[in-house]
Amino acid sequence: MSNYLEITPDGLKHYDLNTEKNRQYKIKKFPESYKACVIDRKTKEQVFEGTEKEVDRFFYDETPIEGVWSKLRSTCHIHKDATLGDFYRIIDDDPTLQFLIQCFFPFHDTMEICSNEASPKEIVVSRKAELNHDHMRWTSAVDGIVSPDNSGSKLIFTETIPVFLNGKQVGEGKNTWSFLEILDALMGAGAPRESVKIKKDKFETSAGETESIMAWAMGPATIDPDVTLQDIFNLVDKDELLKTFLSEYSWCHAIDEIHAAAQPHSPSESITEIHVYDRSRLTNAGYFDIGAEISGIGPIDEDAAKAYENSTSPLPEFETYSVSATPIAEIAPLPVKVVNGYTFLQNLNKKISHSRDFTLLEILDAIYWEISFYGSPADAAEMLQEMGEVVNTIKLEETVQ
Repeated sequence: MSNYLEITPDGLKHYDLNTEKNRQYKIKKFPESYKACVIDRKTKEQVFEGTEKEVDRFFYDETPIEGVWSKLRSTCHIHKDATLGDFYRIIDDDPTLQFLIQCFFPFHDTMEICSNEASPKEIVVSRKAELNHDHMRWTSAVDGIVSPDNSGSKLIFTETIPVFLNGKQVGEGKNTWSFLEILDALMGAGAPRESVKIKKDKFETSAGETESIMAWAMGPATIDPDVTLQDIFNLVDKDELLKTFLSEYSWCHAIDEIHAAAQPHSPSESITEIHVYDRSRLTNAGYFDIGAEISGIGPIDEDAAKAYENSTSPLPEFETYSVSATPIAEIAPLPVKVVNGYTFLQNLNKKISHSRDFTLLEILDAIYWEISFYGSPADAAEMLQEMGEVVNTIKLEETVQ
């Protein structure tokens, strides 16, 4: 990972990967002792030794946090001595975090630091994956009371996720927490999660009209069948707070340029709709990668169909396309649908198809992260042009040879 956060007794720390150190040194691990050392690639000399976590940290430099909203998706570690009070102080010291918590978790109590000698020693937060009747749920549980009265309690976030299939545990994976997931676990614990329906002209909630949909961003969301990407652009554009948040959280700093580039529409000839699906997987390294993604979907063309004529694999129902560099005007008029996905347990050689509920934030983040992957529409067009020039150069060289 290129950066991470850490909740410590001294506040929230941010670390960036030092690429020069990464090139100059390598890690040698000693699994039997859970220790490791750093070795200079040229001299072969050992320059540092410690626990695996201490050695990993050797390659990172502490850097200032410039806007915490853009760091919410970063992996966040918990220092071994960090307490709930340290977490509260981090919130107290950052007005933008206080504002975000009031938006996302309006039911949490106003926080103030209290000492209580009778408070429990630990607050343990865990997570698990449950698949029942083809429906996947990722759930968090808090063992302990999240209250200012328990500010002295040590914070512990478990590093494994057990996987249950119809009530039976079939495996487990390593787990990392983003800073937003930690906020959600501690601030949103036990809070009601109202559902949201994305319609062509509004975000519909049980509370009726609202100035901003941010208070419902962490709740489950569905999309009406006739909603297009353009409709979603229009809804986000009308909610200034939501738009500002997505520009930071989803790293979509060109959000205004993207919205402007959506019209006039020029529908894609190959892509007919946009699918939102679960991309969760358990890798060979044993880590869970949890989240949502979008893809463009279109009919299988003749060339692709011919490629499957002599294949043992069945012909897919549709063709899948990345839309990260597709001109926005081509995909804006297309319908957006939430579809069933699967969790790939790679190290268990299991591919489990399922449906799952997505939060409003997951759906919007999947969209805005993907369509701004290469930056603004102009940046994406420039990247495609450069790729085309490289391909043409290679073809020319092959012709000459």
